[in-house]
Parts: sequence; C-alpha cells; structure tokens
Amino acid sequence: MSRLTVALGAIVVLAGGQARAALNWDIYGDAVIADGDVYNVVRIYDTPPGRTSVGMTGGLIDAAGAHDSSTFNVSGGHIYSLSVNGSSTGNVSGHAFMYRAGAHDLSTLNVSGGDLGGITATGYSMVNISGGSIGGITVGQDAMINMNGGEVTGYSSLEVLGAAVVNLRGGNLSVIYGDSRGEPFAGAINIYGYSLVKTSDGTPYGGYVSGFWFDDTAFNIYVQGSYVYARTNLIPEPCTLCLLSLGGLVVMNRRQ
Repeated sequence: MSRLTVALGAIVVLAGGQARAALNWDIYGDAVIADGDVYNVVRIYDTPPGRTSVGMTGGLIDAAGAHDSSTFNVSGGHIYSLSVNGSSTGNVSGHAFMYRAGAHDLSTLNVSGGDLGGITATGYSMVNISGGSIGGITVGQDAMINMNGGEVTGYSSLEVLGAAVVNLRGGNLSVIYGDSRGEPFAGAINIYGYSLVKTSDGTPYGGYVSGFWFDDTAFNIYVQGSYVYARTNLIPEPCTLCLLSLGGLVVMNRRQ
C-alpha cells in the first residue's frame, strides 16, 4: 500500500444510511475495491516499468479513470462514470453497474456483462461487446466497435460518426443512425452473418438489414441516414465466401 496515495475529498455521500466522507484515490499499484468502499474519484496509473491492475468487486465510485497502460477489471459495484484513456484497458463483467462508460485515445473497453447506461468511443479506441446490457452506443472519430453479443436496449441503439468502424457479428440492437450532426458518415459498418438482405425503405435516407448471425439468431436492424446506409456492408459467412471463391476459380478455368 505504500505506493497508493489516498486524498480526502470534500464530498459527503450516503452509504448504508449513514453519511460518509468520500475519498479521492490515486492508485499507482495493484489494488482491490470491494463492498463498503465509497470513493468520489478514482484514478489509476502505472508505475513504470510495472503496469497497474485494479479489480472492483463491489462498492461505489462517482468517477473512475484508467490511464497509461493500466487495467481496470470491474465485475461488481456501482460506477457513475468510467473513462479508459491512453493505452489502458477496462473490463466490465458480472453484475457491474455504471451510468456511462467512455473509451478514448488508444484504449480498449471489453464488455462481457453488467448493466451500462451508455458507451462513448472516440479517438482510436476499441470497444468489444460480447455480453451485458447497454442503453446506447455512440462511436466517432476513428474508433471501432466489435459486437458479438449483448444487448443494446435503447431505441436509437447505435450512433456512428466520423470515420468510425463498426463490426457486427451478433447481439441484439434495433437501430443504427448517423448523418445527424452536420457531417456525413465516412466510416464503415460491416455486418457478418448469412442470408443477409439489405432493403431500402423507399426513401433516400435508409433501409433495413436482416439475416442471421452465425449462431442462427435472426436479426432486423434499421439503418438511418443515406451515408450510413450506403456504407453498410454485408459480409457473408466464411463458407459462403469459400464457395464463391471456388466458383470464381471454376469460371476462370473454363474461360481458359
């Protein structure tokens, strides 16, 4: 604990029915946050050449930030706002609950469980979603979203901006939209599955993408925005690609 710096904050919060002074905690070495711990601000840093790893299994944090190349594993407790920055990694799983989470710079946010009000990804960050419940996602600049599972519960599920890239291989979401902040979407939305169909809604502004994920789950997603719809790519399953490639070789051989 000698490398951990704890500073008293001025905010008083209620915990267990009693008033407690919340702490600001700057963490420079491995640590654990558990049930009964209450913090106003938690900031996680490396102490080079070591990389800090912090686990959270319970407790309450108002604002948490991971920096440098640190790792923050959150499997329980409540966080109002989580931010992963630099080259840090945030792992959200289990019964963790947070109002919002943000991935910035070159950071990585992995979500395999928990309940998140929303996710924002900017810079060159990457968000990998394989489980959990998320109220909504906004991805911009050159960030990337990889979704293989989980559920986006908000009606306006996924907002895409800038040159962001979205790779969808599973999960449950209803709407992808963009072109709504004055700049046309310049990235790509790649949808992987089989029996994929892209159908215009009869207007210049979007349409539907439907099909099946590789686990045979059917999906139907509305894609809103002319640039977003145009940049939505349907990528069939590997077997189909192999068959198409073999078919192309056969045609070429016949022509020769």
